Amino acid sequence: ASEYVIDGSTGRLVPAGDVEAMASAAVELLRDGAFRKRLGDAARLDVLQRWNWARQSTQLDEAIRAI
Repeated sequence: ASEYVIDGSTGRLVPAGDVEAMASAAVELLRDGAFRKRLGDAARLDVLQRWNWARQSTQLDEAIRAI
């Protein structure tokens, strides 16, 4: 989903059902190891920044207190 993957930055997005676009993106990633590594590194950093346990537990605590 686009809220998790930023096309060209943290991964590749293609239109649903577009087999040619999916194949093209897969070939691009297979051929360009440096690009693939940049995407992977950026995605890992994004996950660590947005989805860390401390932040999630704080948000859950705030949600519970709001009830």
